[in-house]
Amino acid sequence: MMKKALVINLTRFGDILQSQPVVSRLHNQGYTVGFVCLDCFEQVPRLLNFVDEVFPLPAGKFLAGLEKHWASPLEAYWNWTHGVLDEFGAELVVNLTFTLPARLLQKSINAPFKTGFCLDEKGFSANSSRWCAFLTAAAHNRRNSPLNLVDLMSRVERGEAGGSADLKRPAPELCQKMREQFFAGLEETPRGFVGFQLGASNARRQWPVQSFLQVAEELWEKYSLCPVLLGSGGERELAQTFCQQSQIPVVNCVGETSLTELGAMLSMLELLVTNDTGTMHYAAGLGVKVCALFLSTAQPWDTGPYRAGAVCLEPNMECHPCHISYECTEDFLCHKILSPEHVLAYVEQLLGDSRRLESMDASRLKQVRAWETIEDGNGFIDLRSLNGLEETDRTAWRRMQRQVYRQFLDETGGAHEPLNLHGLSQEKSQEIGTELEQAWQRFFLLEQEMKILLQRPVEALKQKVMMNYERVTSELLQSAHFHVLGALWQEESQVFAASPENFLQVTLRYRKVLEVWKTVLLSNGMQLETL
Repeated sequence: MMKKALVINLTRFGDILQSQPVVSRLHNQGYTVGFVCLDCFEQVPRLLNFVDEVFPLPAGKFLAGLEKHWASPLEAYWNWTHGVLDEFGAELVVNLTFTLPARLLQKSINAPFKTGFCLDEKGFSANSSRWCAFLTAAAHNRRNSPLNLVDLMSRVERGEAGGSADLKRPAPELCQKMREQFFAGLEETPRGFVGFQLGASNARRQWPVQSFLQVAEELWEKYSLCPVLLGSGGERELAQTFCQQSQIPVVNCVGETSLTELGAMLSMLELLVTNDTGTMHYAAGLGVKVCALFLSTAQPWDTGPYRAGAVCLEPNMECHPCHISYECTEDFLCHKILSPEHVLAYVEQLLGDSRRLESMDASRLKQVRAWETIEDGNGFIDLRSLNGLEETDRTAWRRMQRQVYRQFLDETGGAHEPLNLHGLSQEKSQEIGTELEQAWQRFFLLEQEMKILLQRPVEALKQKVMMNYERVTSELLQSAHFHVLGALWQEESQVFAASPENFLQVTLRYRKVLEVWKTVLLSNGMQLETL
């Protein structure tokens, strides 16, 4: 009998597409794969390779029923879970969503094996790997999130890598239909087409329509590439503004296509210029060239396109990316710093023409952070600076975090490569080192107190341990550099708090990872074998 696995992902369009590597790996392991999503995104898992059955969760219907009486929607939910999902007969349930509703859904499914974001027998969070805790912590502190969400999601299941990110290819006949539709309303025959995704999940993350238009007009005049506007029905107003101001031919498909038709359209493009959107992830999964723009809260380190060779642009501003709840006091200057000239320079390079990029003044180029997505040799997607910003403190600290966290979270016990300093300035090293030393001292003291407590379990010493624990946790969570480590420590220490022996082992592990960082700051590298 074929093994069956059920994947739960109760997020949005782009996030569902980013779970493709998990589905691919399960397929390669011989599983028939079912996929649970919110019913409003029912069609999205069908764009993934190797999804055999889709189970749309009617969450809106359940919530609407609460207005009448709680018992009726609860019964409907119970029947759906133990009818529809149990009938599928999953041996393994993989939950990729860290929210409590998703954990409860996984908990209620009858299956012998469950991984990802789970609940224990008492209803507390019980993740299947450290990667789960890291994904949750990084999601709440984007500035200290150095790993792509796809890489994190692919390791949530069991802390393992592997699995193709390639999405299902559109049918050739549909691609031909879309190509004919492209040409149907045009008086002039273009050499090709460039896609533009004008909208984003939040208006703060949208590049101005006028800037998109300027890029489109120059690409038409210089290369005879016709703009194709893509997006959902809610973005029609943006498309209308573009078309009304345009003096060139435009193919406007905003709000007019199904998801499969969108895939066929993307496959017809020379490249896509886009905000950080689900369309960007769809294009990357189909192997389309992408120039992605990251504004406001968006940044390429964690939500960039998961395909080597894409270009990611973001303003080179100290405040970028801003916190999700931050109110901008700069009148969204980031939208202007990232100019049409910058975008054209890198778009033209993607098209094989580097003349504009080579002629631009270096100081002008460095107003943005320009990145190319690459594979790092360890199964992760990485970024490489295209405009000389590789050795900045900001990038160096990202790289240090990538190396330390990846090896710290890896529980396979394999060989570890040396850590390198990557040119962190003396000033930044001193700033980080001061925090490190303080945190290390706290952990060392906590370790010594725990060792004594195991020998003499007196109440006064227990109180001292608790006070020191609360102090070190608070300091890490408030740190600009180690917030993510603090969130990891808080979750893992609470899991093992009931056992003093296990709590001591967790304390030792976190003190040692701080020692690794200290050593890196004092030298040019070391092994992580002690972890």
